[in-house]
Amino acid sequence: MTKMKRAVVFVFVLVIFYALWKLFSASVADIAWLAPGYTKLQLFLATSIAKFTVGLLQVFGFNEVFQQGRWIMMDPSNGVVITNPCLGIGLYWMFTAFIISYPGKLISKVWFLPLGLFLIFMVHVIRSAFLGFVYIYYPDIFVFSHLYISRGFLFAMTLLFCFVWVQYISRKK
Repeated sequence: MTKMKRAVVFVFVLVIFYALWKLFSASVADIAWLAPGYTKLQLFLATSIAKFTVGLLQVFGFNEVFQQGRWIMMDPSNGVVITNPCLGIGLYWMFTAFIISYPGKLISKVWFLPLGLFLIFMVHVIRSAFLGFVYIYYPDIFVFSHLYISRGFLFAMTLLFCFVWVQYISRKK
């Protein structure tokens, strides 16, 4: 297959994955048999990010921090909540779509995709820990940090993982 054909197939498959995600995310609440499972996935992901974030903050000496469900509690009455839009499920989906649709050996995809998803999860943990730190010490810039700095970091790291796939992993013979 020529480079141009591969590029067209790649873009086409990526667009299909994106359309499927948009369709799914817009209608998941209306699909009776699917909604409970998706809700459980969201809760599992939010509580897992919260749990790992508390652990990371405690490693750095924030011993008063604790988890309460989706909440990272900085003191008994204040904390940072991990809401469903902050989970980045669409980002996980598009990363998966990118790895699947970009040319490369199947065996490489089998090991790199779970590794990449785990690394994105860990970036979420670092992002949440950063936001917890900002919440405690610089509450005036929390919203800016949440909307721009930490989100930019998350997207930049995900693009870096895609770059690593394109430049190094997918090219291995």
